[in-house]
Amino acid sequence: MRRLLALVALTVAAVATTGCGGGSGSGGNPPGKQGQVKSTGQFVLAYSGGGLPGIKHAYVTVTKVILNEDIDRAWTPGDTTWQTVTFGLPVTIDLAAPNGYIVGSATGGVSVPIGTYQQVRLILAGHDEELKSSASAKSLTYNAQIEYDGGAVVPLELPNLQAGFRLDRGVSISSSSGGSTIIGGMISHLGLDRNLARFDAGWSTADGATLRMRSFSTRTGSDAGIIWGQLDPAYLCGSSVASVPSGSRCASNVMVSLYKRSGDGLFPRMAAIMTTRVAPSAEVGQGLAQGNGVFFLGPVAPDEGDSVNTYDLVIRGEGMRTMVIQDVPIKPVSTDLVSFSQDGVGLIGTYLGRTWDGSDGKTYRSFIRPQLLGVADLENQANLSASQDPANSRVILGLRLLSRAESGVGTLPYEFVSGNTDPFTGALRNSLVLHKGNPLVAAYSALTSENHGNTPGFEAVFNATFVDETPVDGVASYKPMALGRFYDDGAVSGASIADSGSTFAPIPLALKAAVPTRTVTVTASGLPTSVSRADLIVSDVGGIVKTQAVTIQPDGTATATVTDLPTGTNSYGYATGVYAFAIRTQDAGNTLPSGMRWFRSTSQLDLRNGTSTTISIP
Repeated sequence: MRRLLALVALTVAAVATTGCGGGSGSGGNPPGKQGQVKSTGQFVLAYSGGGLPGIKHAYVTVTKVILNEDIDRAWTPGDTTWQTVTFGLPVTIDLAAPNGYIVGSATGGVSVPIGTYQQVRLILAGHDEELKSSASAKSLTYNAQIEYDGGAVVPLELPNLQAGFRLDRGVSISSSSGGSTIIGGMISHLGLDRNLARFDAGWSTADGATLRMRSFSTRTGSDAGIIWGQLDPAYLCGSSVASVPSGSRCASNVMVSLYKRSGDGLFPRMAAIMTTRVAPSAEVGQGLAQGNGVFFLGPVAPDEGDSVNTYDLVIRGEGMRTMVIQDVPIKPVSTDLVSFSQDGVGLIGTYLGRTWDGSDGKTYRSFIRPQLLGVADLENQANLSASQDPANSRVILGLRLLSRAESGVGTLPYEFVSGNTDPFTGALRNSLVLHKGNPLVAAYSALTSENHGNTPGFEAVFNATFVDETPVDGVASYKPMALGRFYDDGAVSGASIADSGSTFAPIPLALKAAVPTRTVTVTASGLPTSVSRADLIVSDVGGIVKTQAVTIQPDGTATATVTDLPTGTNSYGYATGVYAFAIRTQDAGNTLPSGMRWFRSTSQLDLRNGTSTTISIP
């Protein structure tokens, strides 16, 4: 629980004035400010991750964090409009871990000139760069790597080392009227559910992996809070206290997701902003905050101007019925830092482990008890019937419920189960689990001691209010959906798939309206000639945009023409039409990661305003 408390401390610290301290950043002054002394504030950047079944660790190494007040500015080393933070870096973080810090700590931040920074980017070290000190300290093989549950370790191949990982929001660092400074804090949720894309690398050990570069970030502040709770560990597979009723399966691969209404300009839906994997038994070094069925999601704070500060929570797993809890409030940690459960355990934020059930509604539990499935009631798995277009997409089985319908919008589908496609082929490397049966749905409710006997008064979920709800698309049915690159519109399929299905059709995506495209010519030299495959990879701040096979000539050169490359003019400010190019090769006769090599362009190509449509590698 210690790490969770540290993040809570950050949300409180963000509203308290502080002095300068904790180190300093580096970088030049913005244009027009040369030679002037600019007041500074303290910048803190924390993260939370989220694991996936089959993934034990997912490491990346951050070498610097860069900030800019211009939302459209491309990153170029030496550009003095960018503030560059290097204090305390590099740092190697695990995206499968609950949380941690990238810049600063619970006790202080890094000094950065005050301002409203529209861009915050993480510059990451490539898997093939010299091993950084922070990665070496963790005894890693690569700066960026995946460790599968079975023990296989493969490089996490990051396509664009120049543009970095652009977070989805900026940060404001300002001075108080008294002249002292305020912490500019933000927390980015970088879970694997939306980010990890597995692909067929041709290796004999395991799949290759890359990132889609998606985040959900929130500011710190007095209205930020945490949602957490506990599932009955006795019903979880692998628990040290497992005690499953006869004839039932235990629950495995349990995931908990937090949802809010989408605001990205695509089709209206309940977007999964963060997902965590529930550990059945205590994990060494994690304390109460991880393991024994305990989960936590956050901190989160409402968006500026967003009057809705409630979220929906979905608990899904194999061997259990899906549970949906709607309209869960965020209890601000500054005003409700600690409450107490019946057994005296200190709680922070909104806790979802207190439930009552039984015919009288007074049987108290300190956890949520899943409804288990029978031993013969097994889940099907479904996969695409053909390749997805574009190849780098996120394919989703949506859950549509009448209880989550809004006037003028209709039913908001939950991003229920999803998978990121192979960016080279458009295939799903892992089938999606079709969770059995209709979901059990409940509204968060405030229960008091007056109507529950001698139990103390506090908010909770009342188990008796979980009711079976048939989805809009039919009994135990899901609606296929897809999200693509930053340049694409999302789409919802006209068909649905029941929990007895096995395949569903691709959901083709189109470019957003009025997004122009251009054709680019790529030339490369110095390439190996004895290879089993060679692929051109075009990427931006959102990860891989396009791939295509290339033919290497006997002299080690290659030429490729890339058509229909978006310029980024109307891409909602995230993907800016600035691209990096690379060729990835695999040595002939080598079916291990050691035979894979990347050859990258030394500069990026800006298609927004420039006239150049050619680039060379290296």
